Amino acid sequence: MKRREFIQSLAAALAAASLPSFSQSASAAGCVGSGFEPLNQRALINIMLGGGPDFRHFIVPGMPGVDGVLVPTEQRSSFAYLYWKYRSRAHRTEVARGGFASDDAHLIAQEAAWRARWNDHYEHFDTATFATTANNVGDPIYVGPSSSTTEFGIWHGAGWLIRMFKEGKVAICANMVGATHRAHDHAVIQLDQGNILSNVDDGGRSGWGGRLATAAGGASVALTETPSPFTFGPVTSPVYEPNLIDNSNLVAIRNSRDLGLREHDLDQDQSNRADFALARTLKSYYGSLQQETLNQQYDKPLAHEQRLRVLGQQMSTQLNFNVPDEIRALYAPTLDRSKDPMGSAEEFPTHDFNDDVNGVARHVCFDQKWGEQIRNLYDVLAANCLLDLKVASLQYTLEWDSHSQQRKNMDVPDLQDPYINRGIESAFQDVFGGPQDELGAELHYGLSALWKHLDSTTKQNLVFVAAGEFGRQIRDNGDSGTDHGAGNIMLVFGESVNGGVYGELFQDDEIAKYTDAALFTPDITPRTEFDHLFASVCEAIAPTSGSVVFPRVAPDYTGEAPILEQAQLFDNLFKSNV
Repeated sequence: MKRREFIQSLAAALAAASLPSFSQSASAAGCVGSGFEPLNQRALINIMLGGGPDFRHFIVPGMPGVDGVLVPTEQRSSFAYLYWKYRSRAHRTEVARGGFASDDAHLIAQEAAWRARWNDHYEHFDTATFATTANNVGDPIYVGPSSSTTEFGIWHGAGWLIRMFKEGKVAICANMVGATHRAHDHAVIQLDQGNILSNVDDGGRSGWGGRLATAAGGASVALTETPSPFTFGPVTSPVYEPNLIDNSNLVAIRNSRDLGLREHDLDQDQSNRADFALARTLKSYYGSLQQETLNQQYDKPLAHEQRLRVLGQQMSTQLNFNVPDEIRALYAPTLDRSKDPMGSAEEFPTHDFNDDVNGVARHVCFDQKWGEQIRNLYDVLAANCLLDLKVASLQYTLEWDSHSQQRKNMDVPDLQDPYINRGIESAFQDVFGGPQDELGAELHYGLSALWKHLDSTTKQNLVFVAAGEFGRQIRDNGDSGTDHGAGNIMLVFGESVNGGVYGELFQDDEIAKYTDAALFTPDITPRTEFDHLFASVCEAIAPTSGSVVFPRVAPDYTGEAPILEQAQLFDNLFKSNV
């Protein structure tokens, strides 16, 4: 089917539907009762790392040399050496000059500090050991310049991601262009909309997640505090119009355990319960209106009330189970279930709590709201038969805008204390941290806790994208942080992903930027705009959707094509046998 024919058929199919498919009854939607329903179709989970994460702090080049001996002069102009030299403050590896007998002695000590950081805090990898083509067997692959052999490390606090990478399920996509602008508001618009040509006043356009959900014929679910523009759908009738928003296919779930309209509880005393009285009154009022002949302008709010009421009841039935302990621990101290097995820490603050971490009752994640989003995602996956899930959005915004002290409080011994702000490392750990094996030697953080409690079918059908709106500069600044930059790393991961490194991690053309004193804003060189990467993800979710969601990759696109580091960079991003 040609692209124009696909758009026309898409518009025709959706023209008659003004509300999403979750309005079906539970039995019609395929649910079998309360409990977790395996996800039997592909779905995209998008994680917005709002604020511009410094992935060059997270994924670093190896530090050359050995302790006690100066790194040879010819190696001091290598990318790896210059990285550690010009990032020493951001990594907190500075060594003061005082007390050393000579400059050489001071430099040896400084190099040893960089090397200790590299050896002690990063899991080491080398692209020379990777397969050069997708092999569908789980080995990491390398897609980049044929002459590039790169030693790199992933920060050790991201135990879950490291394990997934070793299993060939994480694609590290280098030198990506998240936005063309360094201003957060403008850059976020471009990333959420999947349109690098969007201007700051183009907020009324659909998001690429909403367009994908529409193309795939399912729901777009926002799990954040406020719905992300990424989930906003396009207008489809009478013509397909992505520059206008129609959110009839959007479901916003801020709290999956308190969704829908309030009902009165007939098993409780109704006296002096204003909330029960209000719930009864409103239910009766809207029920009466449903039976009347009213002006057409009332149709939409009445239909919304009815379907939200039904959805809330169905979700309550489907989610009639405890939130798994590791997921609950992300956002709330562990509840003593002997007091109330279905209660939550927020609802029952006077209950006793079991102390999971060093004898102190506390939640695992530094960002409690991130833990709540993980719970929302778990519940939405459990109830996917009600929602017809195609796309869901998560967001982590704390600490990424790291202009100063991006590695805070690293000398405090209690590394598991979420109330100690460790800068961007707290954020990376919240999202990607967890045990590297099944021994449980470390706490489960966000994605790790989720992954532990998903069945194999659901895991096979999930594709994750994690990206920020822009990167950071290659040198640290005077405040032990890094400022807004251009190129950055984006991550795609899941069981169906051909994991490895896509693109050149550390570009030789950046070497001159390190030592150019006249260059105040040295950036990672951006080489690939996100259209090709995200379009490949769309194809994995819904075949033939890539060029609809991202028109710039379509063969018949007549404008300026998006830049790509090399031809067919993402052709084998997904396994062919999954």
